[in-house]
Amino acid sequence: MSATVDAAKGSEEARRSEKRGERASQVLGIAATRFILFPLSMVVGILVTRQLGPENRGAFAFVSLVTAFGATLFQFGFANGIRYFVSAGEARAKECSVTAFLGGAGLGLVGAVLIAIGFANGLLGESARMLSWKQFGPVIASFPLLTASMALSYVLLGDSRFGVTNAVQVGRDLTMLLFLVAGVLLGGLGLSGAIWALIASQVLSGAATVVVVVVFYRPNLAFDLVLSKRSLAYGIRVWLGSLAARSNDRLDQLLLSLVGTPGQLGLYSVAVRMAELPLMAGTFVTPVLFNRIAATRDVAERATLAGRIHRLQFFVAGASILALGLAGKPLVPALYGAAFSSSVPILWLYLPGIAAAATQQVLGTVFSGGGRPGLASTTQLVGLLIGLVTLLPLVSWIGGMGAALGSSLAYCGAAVSAILLHRRLVGEGVLRHLFRVRGADLRWGASALFDGATRLRMTGTAVFARSRGRSGGV
Repeated sequence: MSATVDAAKGSEEARRSEKRGERASQVLGIAATRFILFPLSMVVGILVTRQLGPENRGAFAFVSLVTAFGATLFQFGFANGIRYFVSAGEARAKECSVTAFLGGAGLGLVGAVLIAIGFANGLLGESARMLSWKQFGPVIASFPLLTASMALSYVLLGDSRFGVTNAVQVGRDLTMLLFLVAGVLLGGLGLSGAIWALIASQVLSGAATVVVVVVFYRPNLAFDLVLSKRSLAYGIRVWLGSLAARSNDRLDQLLLSLVGTPGQLGLYSVAVRMAELPLMAGTFVTPVLFNRIAATRDVAERATLAGRIHRLQFFVAGASILALGLAGKPLVPALYGAAFSSSVPILWLYLPGIAAAATQQVLGTVFSGGGRPGLASTTQLVGLLIGLVTLLPLVSWIGGMGAALGSSLAYCGAAVSAILLHRRLVGEGVLRHLFRVRGADLRWGASALFDGATRLRMTGTAVFARSRGRSGGV
């Protein structure tokens, strides 16, 4: 009897280790693809920024802001709803891909018209006034494809096709780097070259996403009105949080583009790019965490997983933030040039907010993946309200430094509200649950990474063996 129990325990432990290794391999796959291009993207980004200077860098930051923030604003959470129902097993990717594409494209078309009206009437701020129709028109024209491909990519994410989505993202990043080198560094096209690099990379990645979905799923050529309504009903709650999150992330830059100068926006965008580096680890983990939480019905298991992931996030992000704060003063001007020295105090004021954002990054994913997107939206709305109250007077008073201070206050408010809501799951001791890093956490993380690396190596070996078999061993 004892032997049977021991065997059952061993089997259960092996099953858990395998699942942990599978999840870790997904995280490592995401991390590996990002790190492949990270050094190259940093070098190219620095060289392009040095060549553009603060003013043109600010105008380019505005264009990037329109594409990133606009895609979230005008899809109304539709893509998030599609992803949730696919990951929860309530919709099949084959049956909802056309619905996702057409819904995303239609919403993007509405957004493109509204952006064009705002640009034509000078309503988009000082940075937009630097741009001509020749420069900004293609951004507007490509917007429907951007939102449609975003919705399709969420189908892939819901189906846990992380390797595919990361391959597409790597392709997008790589093509943008190549176009930046060709257009800005070699071609001398300046701001126009940077804008065209952004547009071309987005169009190509959008087309690649469409091709991947067609090849993988052979989707049904039908629009599911019921699913679209359900996705919007779920998504609109996520949308409020996503919009608030984007606003928390970029409301500062939006206000600088409206009331500040392009030069101020350029200095600020460099500081933000540096400050957000400690959040990279979280971006590797949260896509996998969302699907894991969505598939887990046990509340206690969700809470345990959330606490452990957050403690590891706190450890990694905290160490990175401390190192960046200490190295910032010599590092920023050394990389970007003396013209960007004023970005350093902005960086220092922004880093406390990044520490708070690391908490929100994990807990927001836990809330949304657990089918309670309203909680994630609530935390983001708290941050947005704080940002709305503090940012405008601070930006008007001290420009980029005010934007950094207001953003940090907003991030901290969102994180505090997330902790208070998470307390419902774990009760008393929520701070210990989230922040007391234990040796067992580090061992668990190291073990998960080892299991994941082993799984990745075995997968890579199998793929290589199959390719050699197809080629006759040559």
